[in-house]
This record gives sequence, C-alpha cells and structure tokens, in this order.
Amino acid sequence: MRSLEEAMIRATAEFGIPSRRVAGRTGVWVDAPAESRGEEKLAAIGVHLSRWVTSHGFAYNVSNGFALFSI
Repeated sequence: MRSLEEAMIRATAEFGIPSRRVAGRTGVWVDAPAESRGEEKLAAIGVHLSRWVTSHGFAYNVSNGFALFSI
C-alpha cells in the first residue's frame, strides 16, 4: 500500500501538485484551500479479499470543467 501511495505522490508531483501521506490514514492528501483548514483526500486506495482472491484499485478525486464535453 505504501509503495502505491509513493508512486501516486510522485505522479502527482509531475503535475506540480504537492501531496503527502497522513499518519493513520490510507491514500494521498493535499492541503485544503485557505478557507477550509486541514487536508483533502486526493486519491483513495482499496483492497478487497474474498475466497482467497484479492482485488485492488485506486482512484484520483479530480474536478474538471465540462467545457470539453460541449458541442
């Protein structure tokens, strides 16, 4: 899990976004905007185990405009 977090932190840095881990939590975090304090979760990581089969995945939480989808 920590290796995947590290890879995501490095990939995020390639886009000029500083991110980090938060002790006791899984995922990748960024500083919240000035009006809200603390941090916000940028990326989630999940692992599932069922009948001796594991599944894993990750997701980046991003917000983009819808201008690219207008016709």
